[in-house]
Amino acid sequence: MSCYKYWGKLEEIADKLSNYGNLDKYGDSSLDSVNMDEIIEILDDVEIIAHDKTIDFDSAKHILDDEKMNKALNLIRKFYVYVGARLETENALKILESDNPTETLDSFHFYDRYIGLLENESQLAKFNVTFFYDSGIFPEP
Repeated sequence: MSCYKYWGKLEEIADKLSNYGNLDKYGDSSLDSVNMDEIIEILDDVEIIAHDKTIDFDSAKHILDDEKMNKALNLIRKFYVYVGARLETENALKILESDNPTETLDSFHFYDRYIGLLENESQLAKFNVTFFYDSGIFPEP
């Protein structure tokens, strides 16, 4: 099964995250004082696994059915939610304080991914994503 190639990495990430204590809430976590570069490094490891197209449904189910892996994934999920809130909050503050908000937005670590999500959502909700580009809300990718 393709899931085994990440088994050790998932355990390693979860072990690292468990050292940070409570990951439930941005603004009330020991991760709040951790340098964002260190957090991004962990997040990038998670992203590689999360977007690996070789992990099929049966492999994913096998991981979720394993009690130890399920516990590790729950911790990684809490981390993912925490990081999303922290990144978006910190980036929003930077944009508000910036002399060049567009440049600041463009430099956001996940900007390209957000654009991709917007394009995907536009297909589900039946709205035209070019409106956001044409109106200047988002620059052309």
